[in-house]
This record gives sequence, structure tokens and C-alpha cells, in this order.
Amino acid sequence: MRNSYLLSSFLLCTWSLKAQNYDLDSTFGINARQIFTRGTGNSGLFDAETQPDGKVLSAGSMSNFTRDILVTRHLTNGTPDNSFGTAGMAAIDLGGDEFLNDLELQADGKMVVCGQITLPGEAGKFLLARLNANGTLDNSFGTNGRVVFSAFLTFNGSQCEFRNLAIQPDGKIIATGFTFKSSTQEYVGMVQRYEANGTLDITFGTGGSKQITYNNGSHNFPEAPYVLPDGKILITGNSLFNFYLHRTIRLNPDGTTDNTFGTNGIAANAFPGFPDVDPRWITVLPDGKIMTIGFAYNGTVQKVFSSRHLATGQLDPAYGTGGFSTYAATTSSNYAYDAVLHSNGDFSIPVEAYNSTTGIVALIRINSEGALVPAFGINGIKTYALEDDAFSSAIAQSNDSLFIVGGMTGDADRFSQGYLVKVDGSGDLISGFATQGIRKIGSGISASETTTIIPGDGGNMYITGTHSNRNKDQFAAKIDANGNAVPGFGDNGFSIFDIGKDENLKDAIRTSDGRLLLLSTTGKTTYTYSGIPVSFTAPTHYSLSVIDAAGATQGQSNFTVTTNHIPGVRSVREDNNGKFIVSVSSIPGLYGTFYLRRHNANLTVDNTFGVNGKIELGSNSQSFGRDRSFIQVAPDNDIIALTYYTGGSGDPLSTFRVYKYDETGELDNTFGNFPVASCYLDGDTIGQDPNGVRNFWKFSNGYYTSYVKAGQEKILHLDFGGGVSTFGRVTIGPDKVVDMKELPDGSFLILCNDDELVKIYHYFANGTLDTAFNTTGVIEGIPFPECEILEGFVVNADSSVVIYHQFGTTDQPSAIGLSKFSLKDAVLGAAELNALVSENDATVFPNPFEKGVYVETKNASIDLSEFEFTLYDAAGRSLPISILTVSANSIYIESKLTLSAGTYLLNGKSRDNKLIQRTLVK
Repeated sequence: MRNSYLLSSFLLCTWSLKAQNYDLDSTFGINARQIFTRGTGNSGLFDAETQPDGKVLSAGSMSNFTRDILVTRHLTNGTPDNSFGTAGMAAIDLGGDEFLNDLELQADGKMVVCGQITLPGEAGKFLLARLNANGTLDNSFGTNGRVVFSAFLTFNGSQCEFRNLAIQPDGKIIATGFTFKSSTQEYVGMVQRYEANGTLDITFGTGGSKQITYNNGSHNFPEAPYVLPDGKILITGNSLFNFYLHRTIRLNPDGTTDNTFGTNGIAANAFPGFPDVDPRWITVLPDGKIMTIGFAYNGTVQKVFSSRHLATGQLDPAYGTGGFSTYAATTSSNYAYDAVLHSNGDFSIPVEAYNSTTGIVALIRINSEGALVPAFGINGIKTYALEDDAFSSAIAQSNDSLFIVGGMTGDADRFSQGYLVKVDGSGDLISGFATQGIRKIGSGISASETTTIIPGDGGNMYITGTHSNRNKDQFAAKIDANGNAVPGFGDNGFSIFDIGKDENLKDAIRTSDGRLLLLSTTGKTTYTYSGIPVSFTAPTHYSLSVIDAAGATQGQSNFTVTTNHIPGVRSVREDNNGKFIVSVSSIPGLYGTFYLRRHNANLTVDNTFGVNGKIELGSNSQSFGRDRSFIQVAPDNDIIALTYYTGGSGDPLSTFRVYKYDETGELDNTFGNFPVASCYLDGDTIGQDPNGVRNFWKFSNGYYTSYVKAGQEKILHLDFGGGVSTFGRVTIGPDKVVDMKELPDGSFLILCNDDELVKIYHYFANGTLDTAFNTTGVIEGIPFPECEILEGFVVNADSSVVIYHQFGTTDQPSAIGLSKFSLKDAVLGAAELNALVSENDATVFPNPFEKGVYVETKNASIDLSEFEFTLYDAAGRSLPISILTVSANSIYIESKLTLSAGTYLLNGKSRDNKLIQRTLVK
């Protein structure tokens, strides 16, 4: 470790803010707010309907901060209908994660959609919602336009999902779906009927609900309903009995089973050679026969099927081969979810097909007997080149034209977007519709997981995070002091980095040479399903990426921690030698082992540190996977690591520990005065508070951490020697502490989030609240509706504050937001300090300065060699300096960095507590 004197008490300073009133800065962006968005989020469309006037509706979901309802309306020429939603698009957030499966158009032009909503901390629930003809929620339906339903019979709290809708002539709504009964690990089918106002129709089934049991209590998946002219209801689907088998049930108008259909109301049909069958669409032909369409699997290949049934439910032997036919656009996987019936008896079926590398959109045309129509496309099949990976979900018909909807992934940025395709009767794209017959919908990338806001030079800021595009790529944005994207950085201020895997950015820093260093985990998280999840894969590496001043990648490397273990990362810091310290974990399953690892400036592992470049942070067999570790670099270049343990057989819950390691990776046993050498166990954190430690900062006088105890946010201070200072512990209150910044006088601004309300408190260096701050003791404002204050703020040289927000609203889904508060009538004045060295005894010149300053004294009692000097910028960050001794009473101090114009603080403290503090102007 280096021999340098460590500050162990609070700095006193001549820089104090006398007038402390902050207001929103109207010169920043638009009304003190600036919004950055890369588009309207990832989207996929799953249903389509045409209106009588020829306009086409499409419905699905848009992945913003969470998934939201997405409904679009387009004119017959493919342009968005500006009378609907915002520019033809209605993106509606109901407060959770919403996923749509179906849309039905009412006779009055209103639209009913169904699917699932998952609210924070809850299982998925059934969702119905109704939109007005202009795309707004119809508040006369259900509760504020939606019905959220979680209880089906005795299965409260289970996972639920609506799949399909049908609207009866009297306006009542039929919804089919299923719920997962956790007590028996069983999927239970159900159908419900709602009145036109969204209340359950109690004349149907039991209180409006009917359980669908195709196969004596095994997994049951009712899919598509069809309302017959006499009011009876057909519902096709499947059930699990060794294989997924084709089933259709017929209900009476009151929801009871019609036992005159099939066997006891259920038609059970087997397809020879295809034991697994999944029907998704049903209609009744003019002669009363029943058509179903879906996909079937024989253990080798999955094909689209069509089947025709007699009015009594049995397969019609005159159709296809024994009542069914199969089709394939590729040799492996083919899916179908929808179809349309033409006036000549033909059917058009959109197909989602996959080969070994990509998804393909196809359209199949079959005749009334189930045979492919050879004159259509190539032997009855037409394929479309959309993007490198695409799927189709639904089809709608308008006169002689067809509309197909689905989703696709661009090969450049790997973001998902919905599409709407219009084809003629021959299946050819209609060039007069949108762009060559294709309308892309919801194209763009949403910034759903932003990580840091980092100060730059000249008031610039950097924002980094992860885009929720198809492959999850890292991004960095450069913003100027006025809140505008900087054009010379990346693509108009934004740079996106794809390293060929799913990336999840965890931390980012600005290095001493002005570049950005990004730390992320890499590797796709996938699930393999067989009824329920049966296997799971997770990230396999962590990565370091260096970004230059133009936003281009200068270097990138991937690393493993332990072979076949899941890696985790939280923090990266640069030490005084230009090396990078990373906090990493290695998780084989539930439990994780936590390490510090050091990388050289070229990103390679520094094997001189610890054992093979890493050191283990204590015992981990008692630590759960959600534990986190934070790191800082001490002034003497040692490493300070904070670890948070959430419980285990030998540890109390919510305990955090602070360790200090020297430059070789050895534990520093002189750090702190604790029961365990170099380990801090704070009794105030022992309890069952699940949120635990949130942050770990290093400032001019030591380390601060925020944590939760009994629902109260607290901040604890340790000096550089590891002792608890006079600041001790400060209780902030119930507001969530997001970030904390030190001001040049040693006081602090603390950013908190009270739901959507910005709060910034000012605390003096001794830990007392400045009640005169902004007249009420707090900056309070609501810069954006529906926002979250996630990652912090920047304090500029003029003491103005720029706060990062992330939010999703109807008109700005999943955008980056910045707001600015400026200090009004700030006055810099001198504090009365007994130990302050006067300007007569020590002079600092030139001031203003260009490159460096001299410190000189003519007082024989002042020995400048006894002083430890530090240079701070206006945000309280210490800057690397070089010191040249000119003579016994004169030294020259110069920053190692190129400084921008602004105000700085030079602080010197002697061993006998004399203080030399001067405000410098460049």
C-alpha cells in the first residue's frame, strides 16, 4: 500500500451556499425537461380485424418499461389513421405487464381485447379491456376500461390467461382461457361470459364462469370459441393424456354442457400419425359442418393442419385423409393460429414457419376439400421476405385483399417490431400499400434497463444501459449541457453495441483518459418448456467494453469466473494505476461465491492480484444469489469492498460487511476497529429488511452507504480508516435514496424517489438537515408523469442539478428523461473556521489560473510538506494532481487532467489540522 496520509475527519471549506433556492430550469430542453427515445419499443402483433370502412386494426403488445397494450389502425393505403390513438397507434399501460392475444370488433366500432396482466409481485391475471373507436380506453367498461380477474372457482392466486374472444349478437362477450392450479400443477380450462358493460353474466355457468374439462381433470387448454345462431357455443382446444389431443366442446346458452354433442358434450378426435394436436381456430360452414385449423406434431416434424367435422363433432371422412390434412412451408416447424374463409370455399392460412436458422412468414391456400390450391404461389404456398427472422399470427379479409400481422426482427439492431402486410387474391404484396405492401409498426428500441448517468467535460453527460431489443444490446448516449444529444457521438448521440449475445449492462465508468468502460453480463437466458418450464440456461460470461470519445468500441473482451457457473457482476472501478477492479460472482445454482477481480488497462486479467487475478470475499455458502457487492478504491490505492448478505444458516438477515484489500489482494487487518479484522458488522442492519443495502459511495472524507431498516432509509458514514465518523447514521425517512453527491463544502445533496415525486435533501457535513434549503428543506418537483427515478443525478459546476428518469407513458413509451433544477441567486462566501490558514499566511496564485497554481507561505510555523492537498471539481469529485516542490515554502500543483472552464476547490490539511482551502477559477 502507498504511504499517503488518509483524511479521517470531515473537510471544512470556505465554499458555502448562502442562498439555496432551486427551481426547474426552463432553459433546459423543453420546460426544464428533455426526452430521448429510440422509437416506440419492441412490438409484436397477434390479431387483426378489418372495419366495415376498410380500415384495418391490429393488436398485440409493445415492450417498453413493461409490456403494454398495443392497438393500431391503418387506412386502406397503409398510412396510420391519425384519428386513432397517437398517429394511428394506441399504446396503453395498465400499470403492469400486459400481453394481448385477441381483438374483437363490436358493432358500434368499439374494440374488446383480451390477454394477461401481471402486476408487480403478483401472478398473471385474466385481462379484458375495451377501447373506444378513437383508441382511448372506454371507461364505461369494467373498472376504468378494464376487467382484471384472478379468482376462478377455488384457484385464487394462480397464473391466468385469456386466449380468445367471441361477441354474441346481443353484445355479451365470451372469453376463453386457462389458469394454472399450483396445488395440483395442473392447467385448468375455463370460459366466462360478460355483459356488455364488463360485469360477469351470472346467468352463465356458475356466477359467469364455466370450467372446461376435456379430459377428466388433466391439463385442458380451450382456445377458440364460436357462437352458433341458436346461442350455443363451440370451443375447440386440446387436453393432455400422454399426448395433446384434439377436443371440441359444445355448451348450451346458459353455459351447461350440451350432451347431445359428441360424447357427453365433447368431441374427441385423433389424427393418425400426429399424436400431438393444437387447434387454434374454428368456424362453422354453411352446411353446419365444423372446421378447425392449428398445428400438429409427430415427434419429428410439426405441420399445419386443417380438419372438418360433422355437426355432431366427429371427423368428416370425406375431407382430406380421414377428416384432416397437413401442410408444411418448411421441413421442421410450422404453426398456424388463424384463417379466413373465402366466398368460393377456399381458406387462407398464415403460417409461422422455421428452418434451422430463421423464421419465415408464409401463406397457404387450401380448397374446400383440404387440398392445396396449386395455382396459388408455388403449389399452394406463398412465402414473404420480411426481415431475417419473422413470425405470423393472424389474418383479416377486406373484399379481395388480405392483411397479415405478426412480428419480425431486423438483422442490424436486432429489435422486434410488428408488421402489417397487405396482399391481393393471388397472395402478392400490394405495392400501393405502405412500402411495397409492408407496414412496420412500433419499430424502435426501448431503453428498458438504464444503468448510470456519468458526468463528462464541459457540462456533458453520458447515459448508459441496456436496450430491450431482440438480443439485448448495450448502449451509451452523450448529452450536452442543454439536454441535447451530441451528434458527434455514435448515431446522433446514441451508440449501440452488439457483441453477439444477450448483454445486460450492470455498471459503467468514465476512465481517467476520458473514455467509457462498460461492464455487463453476456449470454441469453432461455427456458425449455414441456407443459411447464423444465430447464433453464443463463448468462455464461461477463464483458468489459471500452468506448472512445466518438462512441466507437475500442476494445471488448468476455470472461468467465468459474467454468459452467452463472457469472454475476455489479461494480467496476478504476484504481490509481489505470487498472480496473470488478466485483463478480460465480453462481452454480441458488448460492453464489463473490470475488474481486482485477484487469489490466488492456482488459486482460491481472494475475498478480490475489490468486489468478481474483480474491474471494469471505464465505459464500450462506449467501443467496440476490446478494450484491459494491467496491471503491481508497486514496492509498487499496480496494474497499462492501458485501451484502441476505441471510443463511450462520448469518443474520440484512447484514453488510466492509473489507479492505491492498494492491496485492491481501486483507488489510488495520482497517477499522471491529470484532472481525477488516470486517464491519453493523448491528443496526441486523433484521429482516429485504431491501438491505442500496448504495456505496466514496467522497472526500470516506465512505457512505444507504440501507433500509424498519422501512426507513438510513445513511452510514465510515472514514478512510474504517471508523464510524461524527456523521454516524442519518435517518432520511421512508423515501427511497437513489443517489448522493458531495458539494465542495463537504455537505451533501441526497436524491430520493417518493413514487413519481423528485425529492432532493441538503445535509450538512455533520449529518444535520439544512431546513432552510429551498425554504422547506427539500427540492420537490414532478418533472414527468409516470416516471421512475432510477439511477441518479449530476451536479454541474454551477451547482445546477440534472436528474435521470425513466418512464413509460402513452405518448412517450419507455423513454429516457432528463430534468434540470438550477440554483437561484447562489452566493459563495467564507465560513468561519478556527483552523483556516489566512490568505496572508499562505497565498495561492494565479487565480484565475490556466494550467496550475503555486502555493506559497512566509509563515515559518507553516510547513507545506506537512500538508496533504486535494483538488475537487464543483461536483465534489477529487481530481488526480501532480505536486512539484519549488522551495521549502513553495509548491506547484497541477491537475493531471485537462480541466474545463469552471470553479474548483483546492483543499490542503496538515497533520496538526491546519487547513488551506481556496476556491479556484479556470
